[in-house]
Amino acid sequence: MSLLKGMGIDAQPALVNTNLTQLLDGLRPTSTAFVHGNVAGRELWVDPTATLERGGLDSYEPPSYGRALIVAPGTTALSVIPSPTLTEPSLFVDETYAALDRDGPATLDVVTTRTGESANSMRRALASTSLSELSRYYFNFYAKKDAKISIAQPMTVDDDAVKNVVILREHYRIEDFWSSDGRREFGAHALRRYLTEPSYSHRAFPLEVEHPVFARHRIRLKAGEALQDGADHDAVDGPAFHFEVDTRVDGRTLLLDYRYRSTADSVPPERIAEYVKAVRATEDQRGYYIQLGGRTARRQASPAPSCEAGAILLGVIATCVGLWFVIAQGGPLELFRKGRAWGRRRAFARKFDADHQGDSAWSAIPISGPQEVLSTLGRLRCACGTSSEAPRDSLRHEAVVLGDRHLTLVQWQCPTCARARRAYFEDKGSRAA
Repeated sequence: MSLLKGMGIDAQPALVNTNLTQLLDGLRPTSTAFVHGNVAGRELWVDPTATLERGGLDSYEPPSYGRALIVAPGTTALSVIPSPTLTEPSLFVDETYAALDRDGPATLDVVTTRTGESANSMRRALASTSLSELSRYYFNFYAKKDAKISIAQPMTVDDDAVKNVVILREHYRIEDFWSSDGRREFGAHALRRYLTEPSYSHRAFPLEVEHPVFARHRIRLKAGEALQDGADHDAVDGPAFHFEVDTRVDGRTLLLDYRYRSTADSVPPERIAEYVKAVRATEDQRGYYIQLGGRTARRQASPAPSCEAGAILLGVIATCVGLWFVIAQGGPLELFRKGRAWGRRRAFARKFDADHQGDSAWSAIPISGPQEVLSTLGRLRCACGTSSEAPRDSLRHEAVVLGDRHLTLVQWQCPTCARARRAYFEDKGSRAA
């Protein structure tokens, strides 16, 4: 306060609660330090405890604390701290795959651009974590999908302190990029953290949503052979977010562009079911797969002719309805493209269905106690098609902590095909007790 006043800036301390934010309207203020000031006629809210913030005052956005009590004569009520506005993505993950040879290795270049508070957060992470450790963490993330991935060039970081922009660059080499049948799946993993279902949907209090968030994930594939041309756009609006994706295939290039934007910081209890439905609707849109060489169109066998007038009439009606639907969808070619795009997205979405529960920490299998682990493992089907209980002596247990979630990672080998397997469990019974 002395430094600011010494610079001729009219400033006053303010009391905030960084967790309760606007809920302070019904509570007494706390004693957390905060500063309110006016610079050249512009009102500023500044958190002096925040470290490694960069950029100028012209682009400075106030922290999302909601309410504050200004410690100054004449203050009679809480003041509203305006919510930050994001006109551009503060997180932009740009992945470029080059797979020019079907049987050869592919390359992956990842450029992650962070601005504003997202850049500040990354800067703080880099201050407490070495670049090699961060690189190892990112590498292991991609290695979960591609076992034969290697680092082609070391990770680099560019920090523009004037514009408050942090850019991370990663370079990988991937063997066996295409599956044996020439297939490859892609997904908007950068947006997954914002589109997770709540742990329970029957609530008496609002569901907190991270806000403001504007994130973008773009995936570009450069293939060695021509792909089926087409373009598509889909969008999902939920009670607290807007999600959209653009898909375009042009020659040998596939482009997937995903955007997520929060529109509120919470969801009221009466709209939780609507929110869950909207999140689930995005699952069909957040994934895509490519099949090299195209896919053979299968045509169903025509039914045997019938002399009954009713059957003929139904056939005529069905034909008319089918023709109308094809025309309404923009013609047979456009209908084929939309159907194929939906099939690709749905195939990816099935990875999040119950059959894949436990594959990741976010889809951990709920159990009521450790005694259920063995019986549950016996029901999990391996990729070889078998589901048999793993021997006790082959199980390895590892505790995993994700925020307030305490999970158990179990690893073992399939007794039939010797494939390395793993599953995440969340003991809700012990936690509740």
